[in-house]
Amino acid sequence: MTEVEIKAHVYDFAQLKNRIELREDTSFPEALHKIDTYYYREGSDPDTTLFRLRQERGIGLITRKIKNRIDSMEVNEEIEFTVSDIRSCSTFFSSLGYTVYVNKEKQGYLYHLDDLNIELWHVTSLGDFIELEVLLPPEGRTKSQLLKATQKRLYSLLDELLIPRGSIEPRYYMELLRSS
Repeated sequence: MTEVEIKAHVYDFAQLKNRIELREDTSFPEALHKIDTYYYREGSDPDTTLFRLRQERGIGLITRKIKNRIDSMEVNEEIEFTVSDIRSCSTFFSSLGYTVYVNKEKQGYLYHLDDLNIELWHVTSLGDFIELEVLLPPEGRTKSQLLKATQKRLYSLLDELLIPRGSIEPRYYMELLRSS
Protein backbone atom coordinates (compact mmCIF):
# COMPACT_ATOMS: atom_id res chain seq x y z
CA MET A 1 0.00 0.00 0.00
CA THR A 2 1.31 3.47 -0.87
CA GLU A 3 0.44 6.32 1.47
CA VAL A 4 0.82 9.92 0.29
CA GLU A 5 0.75 12.56 2.99
CA ILE A 6 1.35 16.25 3.57
CA LYS A 7 1.51 17.65 7.08
CA ALA A 8 1.55 21.25 8.21
CA HIS A 9 1.87 23.17 11.45
CA VAL A 10 -1.41 24.46 12.85
CA TYR A 11 -1.42 27.74 14.76
CA ASP A 12 -5.09 27.88 15.78
CA PHE A 13 -6.35 24.35 16.41
CA ALA A 14 -9.91 25.33 17.39
CA GLN A 15 -10.36 27.62 14.39
CA LEU A 16 -9.13 25.01 11.92
CA LYS A 17 -11.28 22.30 13.55
CA ASN A 18 -14.29 24.55 13.11
CA ARG A 19 -13.35 25.32 9.49
CA ILE A 20 -13.11 21.59 8.69
CA GLU A 21 -16.40 20.80 10.43
CA LEU A 22 -18.25 23.56 8.58
CA ARG A 23 -17.48 21.84 5.28
CA GLU A 24 -20.44 19.87 3.97
CA ASP A 25 -18.23 17.25 2.32
CA THR A 26 -16.36 15.98 5.39
CA SER A 27 -17.48 13.28 7.78
CA PHE A 28 -18.28 13.73 11.44
CA PRO A 29 -15.02 13.86 13.46
CA GLU A 30 -13.70 10.72 15.11
CA ALA A 31 -11.63 11.41 18.24
CA LEU A 32 -8.38 9.42 18.28
CA HIS A 33 -5.44 8.84 20.60
CA LYS A 34 -2.34 7.10 19.21
CA ILE A 35 0.75 6.04 21.11
CA ASP A 36 3.66 5.03 18.89
CA THR A 37 6.92 3.38 19.86
CA TYR A 38 9.55 3.19 17.15
CA TYR A 39 12.10 0.38 17.40
CA TYR A 40 15.41 -0.16 15.65
CA ARG A 41 18.37 -2.44 15.98
CA GLU A 42 21.05 -0.62 17.92
CA GLY A 43 24.22 -0.10 15.91
CA SER A 44 22.34 -0.23 12.62
CA ASP A 45 21.02 2.47 10.34
CA PRO A 46 17.52 3.32 11.61
CA ASP A 47 16.34 3.80 8.02
CA THR A 48 16.89 0.09 7.35
CA THR A 49 15.65 -1.50 10.60
CA LEU A 50 13.08 0.94 11.97
CA PHE A 51 9.47 -0.09 12.57
CA ARG A 52 6.57 1.16 14.67
CA LEU A 53 4.32 -0.40 17.28
CA ARG A 54 1.14 1.67 17.56
CA GLN A 55 -1.42 1.45 20.35
CA GLU A 56 -4.81 2.66 19.25
CA ARG A 57 -8.29 1.68 20.44
CA GLY A 58 -6.81 -1.20 22.45
CA ILE A 59 -5.23 -2.75 19.36
CA GLY A 60 -1.56 -3.02 18.43
CA LEU A 61 -0.50 -2.23 14.88
CA ILE A 62 3.00 -2.95 13.63
CA THR A 63 4.10 -0.87 10.66
CA ARG A 64 7.25 -0.85 8.56
CA LYS A 65 7.51 2.10 6.18
CA ILE A 66 9.79 2.35 3.21
CA LYS A 67 10.05 6.12 3.19
CA ASN A 68 10.41 8.53 0.34
CA ARG A 69 9.91 12.27 0.04
CA ILE A 70 8.80 14.05 -3.09
CA ASP A 71 8.80 17.79 -2.66
CA SER A 72 6.99 18.33 0.65
CA MET A 73 5.03 15.06 0.45
CA GLU A 74 5.77 11.83 2.24
CA VAL A 75 5.29 8.90 -0.13
CA ASN A 76 5.59 5.73 1.92
CA GLU A 77 5.21 2.08 1.06
CA GLU A 78 3.69 0.47 4.15
CA ILE A 79 3.63 -3.07 5.47
CA GLU A 80 1.19 -3.40 8.38
CA PHE A 81 -0.42 -6.02 10.56
CA THR A 82 -2.27 -6.11 13.87
CA VAL A 83 -1.20 -7.81 17.09
CA SER A 84 -3.26 -8.63 20.15
CA ASP A 85 -0.61 -8.58 22.87
CA ILE A 86 1.27 -5.28 22.88
CA ARG A 87 3.30 -5.99 26.03
CA SER A 88 4.60 -9.27 24.68
CA CYS A 89 5.59 -7.53 21.44
CA SER A 90 7.86 -5.14 23.31
CA THR A 91 9.51 -8.03 25.16
CA PHE A 92 9.85 -9.96 21.90
CA PHE A 93 11.48 -7.00 20.11
CA SER A 94 13.97 -6.53 22.95
CA SER A 95 14.88 -10.23 22.83
CA LEU A 96 15.81 -9.76 19.16
CA GLY A 97 18.11 -6.84 19.96
CA TYR A 98 15.74 -4.02 19.09
CA THR A 99 15.60 -0.93 21.25
CA VAL A 100 13.34 2.11 21.43
CA TYR A 101 14.36 4.81 18.97
CA VAL A 102 11.67 7.36 19.82
CA ASN A 103 8.17 7.58 21.31
CA LYS A 104 5.33 9.65 19.88
CA GLU A 105 1.89 10.41 21.25
CA LYS A 106 -0.81 12.26 19.40
CA GLN A 107 -4.42 13.09 20.11
CA GLY A 108 -6.90 14.59 17.74
CA TYR A 109 -9.57 14.06 15.15
CA LEU A 110 -10.00 12.12 11.94
CA TYR A 111 -12.30 13.31 9.14
CA HIS A 112 -13.01 11.61 5.84
CA LEU A 113 -13.40 13.44 2.56
CA ASP A 114 -14.11 10.74 -0.01
CA ASP A 115 -10.89 8.69 -0.12
CA LEU A 116 -8.84 11.39 1.63
CA ASN A 117 -8.21 11.51 5.37
CA ILE A 118 -7.95 14.83 7.18
CA GLU A 119 -6.30 14.39 10.56
CA LEU A 120 -5.99 17.21 13.08
CA TRP A 121 -3.45 16.40 15.82
CA HIS A 122 -1.82 17.64 18.96
CA VAL A 123 1.54 15.87 19.06
CA THR A 124 3.04 15.81 22.54
CA SER A 125 6.12 18.07 22.77
CA LEU A 126 5.78 19.20 19.12
CA GLY A 127 2.49 21.09 18.94
CA ASP A 128 -0.46 21.01 16.55
CA PHE A 129 -0.51 19.64 13.01
CA ILE A 130 -2.85 18.79 10.18
CA GLU A 131 -2.19 15.74 8.04
CA LEU A 132 -3.81 15.17 4.65
CA GLU A 133 -3.45 11.57 3.54
CA VAL A 134 -4.46 9.47 0.55
CA LEU A 135 -3.87 5.76 -0.01
CA LEU A 136 -3.08 5.15 -3.66
CA PRO A 137 -4.84 2.30 -5.43
CA PRO A 138 -2.53 -0.52 -6.52
CA GLU A 139 -3.52 -0.25 -10.19
CA GLY A 140 -4.68 2.37 -12.62
CA ARG A 141 -2.67 5.28 -13.95
CA THR A 142 1.09 5.25 -13.57
CA LYS A 143 2.40 6.04 -10.14
CA SER A 144 3.92 9.28 -11.41
CA GLN A 145 0.55 10.46 -12.74
CA LEU A 146 -1.18 9.46 -9.51
CA LEU A 147 1.40 11.28 -7.41
CA LYS A 148 1.05 14.50 -9.41
CA ALA A 149 -2.74 14.40 -9.23
CA THR A 150 -2.64 13.60 -5.51
CA GLN A 151 -0.19 16.40 -4.78
CA LYS A 152 -2.40 18.88 -6.64
CA ARG A 153 -5.41 17.68 -4.68
CA LEU A 154 -3.63 17.92 -1.30
CA TYR A 155 -2.30 21.43 -2.02
CA SER A 156 -5.74 22.52 -3.18
CA LEU A 157 -7.28 21.33 0.09
CA LEU A 158 -4.59 23.14 2.09
CA ASP A 159 -5.51 26.31 0.20
CA GLU A 160 -9.23 25.78 0.85
CA LEU A 161 -8.52 25.36 4.57
CA LEU A 162 -6.46 28.61 4.50
CA ILE A 163 -3.25 26.87 5.55
CA PRO A 164 -0.25 28.74 4.16
CA ARG A 165 2.27 26.70 2.16
CA GLY A 166 4.97 27.99 4.53
CA SER A 167 3.34 25.94 7.30
CA ILE A 168 4.09 22.65 5.53
CA GLU A 169 6.48 20.49 7.57
CA PRO A 170 8.61 18.31 5.27
CA ARG A 171 10.34 16.39 8.07
CA TYR A 172 9.01 13.21 9.61
CA TYR A 173 7.71 13.46 13.19
CA MET A 174 10.52 11.16 14.19
CA GLU A 175 13.11 13.67 12.99
CA LEU A 176 11.34 16.46 14.88
CA LEU A 177 11.16 14.42 18.07
CA ARG A 178 14.82 13.34 17.88
CA SER A 179 15.94 16.96 17.45
CA SER A 180 13.75 18.44 20.21
